[in-house]
Amino acid sequence: MGVRRIGKPFDITEAASGVRTFAEGAVMVWYQEDYRNDVVLVLRAQHFGAQHLDT
Repeated sequence: MGVRRIGKPFDITEAASGVRTFAEGAVMVWYQEDYRNDVVLVLRAQHFGAQHLDT
């Protein structure tokens, strides 16, 4: 399954999205979409779970 943008051709300023976020549970991902090449660029991924305790 894929997604395509339908409509007028891209202007260079519309070629990539701004920074977006996605979160589920204790995980958050910051990413950008490059519409020209159908690519998602992951900028940062972070886990907000419990800290690891040394025993």
